[in-house]
Amino acid sequence: MDSQKVNVAIRIMNQLVTIGKSGRLVIPVKFRKALGLKEGEGVMIAIKEGHIEISPIDCSIKDAQERVAKYLKPGDDLVEMLFDERKDEFSNER
Repeated sequence: MDSQKVNVAIRIMNQLVTIGKSGRLVIPVKFRKALGLKEGEGVMIAIKEGHIEISPIDCSIKDAQERVAKYLKPGDDLVEMLFDERKDEFSNER
């Protein structure tokens, strides 16, 4: 999915929707198509500055990776670092 295309689509689309039974909210077809969302796919939902934000999973993962990347040095392997940390924690529990 092209994130720049998604951002443009979000800025120009508005539609009133109603919260249904059990708090269900239907994302209109034009929004789903603009974001490339398909039935059964997960989305991230957050409250930010008094608003509900719904994001496709791939956008949320990309955002998280960019935030974490600021704290890594070139060549750092985050998966290996986390694995080593877990091994240390497991060893300390014994």
